[in-house]
Amino acid sequence: MWDTSIRTLWDFSICWKISIIAMDQKALPLELVRARLSELEKMRTVLVNIQRSMEEIMAGFRVVLMRRKLAFTS
Repeated sequence: MWDTSIRTLWDFSICWKISIIAMDQKALPLELVRARLSELEKMRTVLVNIQRSMEEIMAGFRVVLMRRKLAFTS
């Protein structure tokens, strides 16, 4: 679920980046384009950190479940 949400947000950010580039070709101030791209890079960093955190949480759940399974089978 989280992986899908992050990919959806990342796909959205890529579409946004493409639209910014398209606007740049319509004489949008370069400073504004750079600012928006900077915001996208920050958002990407946040999304990557969220994904890593969720992977660590899921790995922790797997360990707990494996321990419980071993406890019940012993």
